[in-house]
Amino acid sequence: MLALIADGEPFASVAGNPERECLPPALRFQLNPDGSVSERIAEPLASDMRAKGDGPRMALLKILAAILDLGLDELVRRDHQRRMRVQQLISAAALVLVSIFAGLSYLAVSARNVAEERRLAAEDLVNFMLTDLRQRLEPIGRLDALDLVGEKVLDFYSSQQASTLNTDALGRQASAMHLLGEIRDLAGDTDAAIALFSHAAQTTGELLAREPNNPQRVFEHAQSMFWVGFPDFQRGEYMRAQRWFDQYLELSRKLLVLDPGSSRSQTELFYALNTQAVLKIHNAQFQESLTLFEEAEKILTELPNSADNREALINNTAWIASANSLLGDFERAIDARLRQLAMIDQWLQEEPDRANLTDYTVTAKTELLRLFQITRDQARLSEVVNSGMVAAEKLLKQDPTNLDYRLRAYKFYLGAELNEPDGTSLSPTLLDDIRALAAEIPENLDAQMLRWEADISLGLKNREAEDNGALFASVRAFEQWASKLDAPEQQRRLQKLRVLANLVSALDPHLASSERHARIRLGQEVLRLSDSGLKYSVHCDESNLDPLVSSALVDTDALMSVIRRCIGLKQA
Repeated sequence: MLALIADGEPFASVAGNPERECLPPALRFQLNPDGSVSERIAEPLASDMRAKGDGPRMALLKILAAILDLGLDELVRRDHQRRMRVQQLISAAALVLVSIFAGLSYLAVSARNVAEERRLAAEDLVNFMLTDLRQRLEPIGRLDALDLVGEKVLDFYSSQQASTLNTDALGRQASAMHLLGEIRDLAGDTDAAIALFSHAAQTTGELLAREPNNPQRVFEHAQSMFWVGFPDFQRGEYMRAQRWFDQYLELSRKLLVLDPGSSRSQTELFYALNTQAVLKIHNAQFQESLTLFEEAEKILTELPNSADNREALINNTAWIASANSLLGDFERAIDARLRQLAMIDQWLQEEPDRANLTDYTVTAKTELLRLFQITRDQARLSEVVNSGMVAAEKLLKQDPTNLDYRLRAYKFYLGAELNEPDGTSLSPTLLDDIRALAAEIPENLDAQMLRWEADISLGLKNREAEDNGALFASVRAFEQWASKLDAPEQQRRLQKLRVLANLVSALDPHLASSERHARIRLGQEVLRLSDSGLKYSVHCDESNLDPLVSSALVDTDALMSVIRRCIGLKQA
């Protein structure tokens, strides 16, 4: 029999605590010769697994030693060796696992570093595409190349989770949206442009809220405010555009405070002032606009002579010319336009492939054509018609998808066409071309006004003798279209067309004499109350209509002569 003490206390009964006794009497007392239990206390042979005894493991080894008839020391040695082998195996396995995990961790860190390096390289490429590459593509004047740049940038960011993009990456994403929105707008997709501008503004607004004094965040949101307001400006809704352009100016001034030594801050303030001046010129605040344009010019002349700044100076000079002409100072207007063309010619001598300057050339020659008509400088008028036709044709071929280029070219063509004698034409398909353009961009007020001006003026120039039916139909269609525009600034820009429409309607023999006189007086009143800009645009003032108000309008030749003068047609 092998005894094992699991609990209790040997000989507790002798000490007066029988309930704690763990050994039976046969193990506590010696035996008599006859095998009976005596009262002599024996030394018990038992393994004690209690913590204060041998402990569970040693108690088990004692039992096994007795069973196997081995010495306890031998069994303990063998157990120790076995335990050491197990520990060695565990240690070896642990070392292998640690090595595996270390290798995996190294690969993960390496992969993460490679991914980070690739991300940084990709973002460097994105930054290049939005800055250097864009600046190199813009002079080519191709929308498709710039469109591809914007799409690739957005594709790059779309492939990443938004939560992984840092603020700089989100800012570049917004810049790509600005670029794509501008291209979509030039291609006539106004809705897509507005969606892109609005999304970009939401992003840059959130970034600015996080870092209100970070110049980069201020710059990005300033860009968004300009582009969000731009579609309103194009529609002629200047009060709506003013809200966004005011924020643009405010952010530009803040940028200059935060980063006064940066040429970017100065440049952005220039653009903000230029934008405000353009709004004022469209709101007939010509002197205020001229003051702002001249203030903007002073900022620009102190900045480095970069490509962007040279182009901005050319554009600002064009607006100075427009403001002077609208104030009636035609000689200063001509001087500013000639300075603008001289800057363009100088740049083209340095960089003959800078195709985007053709746009400015055509616009400048369109305005010079009008100015030389007013000042009756026939020699320079003929020269500008010839050179302008070449420039306009070049602009159209440069990028047929650019609707803005087509608008500029058709404006010049119309002015040149009206300067041609009756029975001759520089562009027989011009009216159809202008109508097609207007149909492509119905939201663009400039395009719609050009369409109605061409309908009325070319209809008058090309009409058959005494056959004014198509001309009167065009006037009625214009008046119906104009009645749907409810913005005051839109109606103000239509004053020229309203004067022409009223004068043409006075030719209609089906109208009562009183109605025909009323039409002339209405046109005369508009001219009387208008600013000099309208008189410059219409080529006549209210005094030219005085003889018609007092006549019986029987002599339609006299009426026709006045109408032709006001429209800008070459006198027959």
